[in-house]
Amino acid sequence: MSSLALLGVGGAHLDRIGTLTVHSGPGVSDPGVMAEWVGGCLCNAMREAARRGTQPAGIISSRGGDGAGATVA
Repeated sequence: MSSLALLGVGGAHLDRIGTLTVHSGPGVSDPGVMAEWVGGCLCNAMREAARRGTQPAGIISSRGGDGAGATVA
């Protein structure tokens, strides 16, 4: 078993962000786009630490057994 330079224990989940593609108005459909990526405070911090050279790094986080959990894994 190899040792880690950094171990994070906490949250990792899917970030889902919606953005309107037109100005919103009353009584109007609001078209937009959705983006999705693995995030969460701990996950983002660990990704940045690894990007800056702290490797190997690892995360311990609970997750669900659905598709979102599989993506996080």
